[in-house]
Amino acid sequence: DDVFGPPISIYTREQAFEDGQLVNVSKADVTRDAGFRMPVALTAGAWAWVNPEPMPSCQDFNGRLWDVYTMFRYAKRTAREATDRIAFSVLFQGGPGIRGRQKRRVDLVAVCGPADDGSPCMTIMLPEED
Repeated sequence: DDVFGPPISIYTREQAFEDGQLVNVSKADVTRDAGFRMPVALTAGAWAWVNPEPMPSCQDFNGRLWDVYTMFRYAKRTAREATDRIAFSVLFQGGPGIRGRQKRRVDLVAVCGPADDGSPCMTIMLPEED
């Protein structure tokens, strides 16, 4: 028996995918090209920046996701200590609440943790998300 008792509520990663709170980007060619071997997901908030409606002209999903991965890798390389949580920023043209060619710096956080089966996975989210 667990010293804290039974869980009050359980919300699995799979349920988050089904509910649209997480978007699986693991099978995107750019994910493999960027060298990610573990499953990668974006929260709905991060997804709105990577795949905005409408997509700015001369941009596409793969390019924007590549920018996220590039900035993550740079932040990971320059981190002062090993951690399961890496904060980084990406400069996006267009996105939620942005018109035309305006750009906005968007802060993101990549968290490495266990998937539902205990295997490693990464979730990229906005800093205020959990």
